[in-house]
Amino acid sequence: MKQLFKYLRINRAFEFPGHIDELMERMDFLLSNHKRFRTTELGNRTYKIAAKFSLGTLHFTGGFGMPINVQMSIDEMSSSSPTVNVKSKIRVEHYFMIFVFGFMLTINTVTGNQPWYLPLYSLGLFIICHFWFHMVYRVQENELINKLKGQLKLIEKSESNRR
Repeated sequence: MKQLFKYLRINRAFEFPGHIDELMERMDFLLSNHKRFRTTELGNRTYKIAAKFSLGTLHFTGGFGMPINVQMSIDEMSSSSPTVNVKSKIRVEHYFMIFVFGFMLTINTVTGNQPWYLPLYSLGLFIICHFWFHMVYRVQENELINKLKGQLKLIEKSESNRR
């Protein structure tokens, strides 16, 4: 189960090649009305970065839907090169699809007069839909992280350099 949750979330670490004060100045710019991001400070050097436009989730500023977003935290290991951690949460659509599949499976079990292949069909549909939506969300979350990486001039840490 832990591996599944790891698969459904993003956890990337970056290094800022400068002083912490310079990084905080760049974050102040993002907190002001930036054209690509909506940034909210959550406190204690933790931020929520949301895309202002997302085609995959049909979200735009002032519109409906849940935007693609990530949570960013700044860890000051040393003032000369702070570490920036970027994480995503499991999207609510994953839970919704599990609920729908469970509901369909329960209805098939209770009624009992459906053909034997209907639960297999719904399981296959569930798997295809889950991976399709997961791929769409993951591409958009990674694109948001890449834009953030470019805006803040971050350098990605390799797996071996992470704590």
